[in-house]
This record gives sequence, C-alpha cells and structure tokens, in this order.
Amino acid sequence: MKFVVNKENKIIIYGARFIGKRFQEVFNHQGIKIEAYLDREAAQFPVVNGIKVYTPEKAPFPQNELDNYIVIIAITNEHEHGFIAEYLVSLGYSKILIKTSKGF
Repeated sequence: MKFVVNKENKIIIYGARFIGKRFQEVFNHQGIKIEAYLDREAAQFPVVNGIKVYTPEKAPFPQNELDNYIVIIAITNEHEHGFIAEYLVSLGYSKILIKTSKGF
C-alpha cells in the first residue's frame, strides 16, 4: 500500500525517544501535526514535547477510525519494525510506515 504523509493526515509516531522526537521535529517544521506517540514504555514518559504518549493497547483512538491514522515506526532497532507493524495491524491499524533495507 502506498500513501503520502502530508498536513491532512493524522500521524502517530511509534517510539517516543530520540528517533521519534526527530520525526516530530521534521514534521513540525513542515506544518504536519503529530496526534500522539505510541510506546511500550509510555508510563516512563507520559508526555514528550507536549504530545501524549500511550501504550499501543491503551491509545484513545476509536477502533473504527484507525484507518484514518498513519503510524510511523521510529525506533533504533530496525529488525523490530516488522514485528511491531504486525502487532499494530493486530490492533486495527492499517497504514504503517516501517524502515526496511531499502528505506521507508
């Protein structure tokens, strides 16, 4: 599936640490709003740069609206991206950007 990230999209970043914050910086500079962060360790940092952090299971987005969100996986270990994407799909997300050996 191909999709374009732009100002009209609802963006969620999976990973609220260095790479996720860097994505937020870049998107903010382009006028693209980040809706939330998802992170397994959300309890350690419930807000990052003014944006709420949720565990994937406790994100407040309605199940019937998850197709409206693009989730960008922004963690260091690229080998985990595929596993995380599969998990997010099992929760109902369908638009997920991961990094592969060929890029995003």
